[in-house]
Amino acid sequence: MENASNEYLDDVILSQAGHRQLKVAMLHVRVGEKCKAEGRIVSNEKFNERLRNLVDSGELEAFGNISNWRFSEVLRTQDTTNRKTAK
Repeated sequence: MENASNEYLDDVILSQAGHRQLKVAMLHVRVGEKCKAEGRIVSNEKFNERLRNLVDSGELEAFGNISNWRFSEVLRTQDTTNRKTAK
């Protein structure tokens, strides 16, 4: 059963994405490792949903079809240091 809120997962995704293009597959691995270390469970579907939301909101820029993790990349498009973080 998943135990990560949308806000928490958004924060983790943004913390692992950078201002350089990063393969979505690598982002998924990094997010998964961070969530596991903090005792959170996140499904692939939930990761896809939150990634799409961050792209649609303009916080991430996508290159390629982000549903195809190995052949797409993302990068942060704005400074998110003022973003309210979830605990």
